[in-house]
Amino acid sequence: MKDSIEVASVSDQQEHILIWLASFGKNLKWKDELNDRIQLGVMEAVANAMEHGNRWEASKKVIVAIESVVGKVLFRIEDEGNGYPVNKMNFNLPDTLSEGGRGLFLMQQLADELHFLPNGIALTFKWNSIENI
Repeated sequence: MKDSIEVASVSDQQEHILIWLASFGKNLKWKDELNDRIQLGVMEAVANAMEHGNRWEASKKVIVAIESVVGKVLFRIEDEGNGYPVNKMNFNLPDTLSEGGRGLFLMQQLADELHFLPNGIALTFKWNSIENI
């Protein structure tokens, strides 16, 4: 099963993605824990794409694509920004007083696999063995 959604880089558009994710999860009968992990991870990636990739420019889109095959689900989140050097990304948990910087760490903890395209404009999440979650 495949699907995708495209939204403008405006914060109120994030709700459309949540509704879309919830519908997809319901159709595939995801357990609550898996649904929560996917929603949190995907929404963190979408927020990063809107803020850091597209700089909240409403004319720039964020695309979220999903593909589900037996026992696995794969997401791709892509923005229209200039990209970011993947080798400069910090996946460590920041200082507790820091206002930001937890997104990459959180995404890495929630998914079984997290990969960035070399140009830094897209990432993929993968959850394996979704029946066990």
